[in-house]
Amino acid sequence: MTIVPTEADTRIATLTCARPDLLEIRYKPGVHFTPETVAEVQAARRRMMGDRSYATFTVIPADADFTLETMREDHGDGDRGQGRVLASAIVVRSTLIERLTHVYFKYYPQLQRVLITDDEVEARAWMTAQLEEISRMGS
Repeated sequence: MTIVPTEADTRIATLTCARPDLLEIRYKPGVHFTPETVAEVQAARRRMMGDRSYATFTVIPADADFTLETMREDHGDGDRGQGRVLASAIVVRSTLIERLTHVYFKYYPQLQRVLITDDEVEARAWMTAQLEEISRMGS
């Protein structure tokens, strides 16, 4: 059976359902994270993946920017406790955004497995290993 990826486009990101248990989120060059734009991506993610369990693979470009209000909001609150997001690999091409992502996740701890790196090859290998382990053992 061939799986045809489903795609959604928001103002700041393109989301692609790469396989039934993996959603890829690629933020666009010049992305500016605000509570509204992040909420738009989160809503698209939830619509695309529905009630199934899955992992996310996110790529944030080097020229990403943000507002402080974005850091003050728990964008994953609507998912926490439901256990649908099983693992998240985040590839960050900006040292500042990478550090802020670590701070954000310390302030808003995630229940899923999380990798934050600047190396997409490493992140893909990690994600493959996570999905294989999850399929063998469950979350």
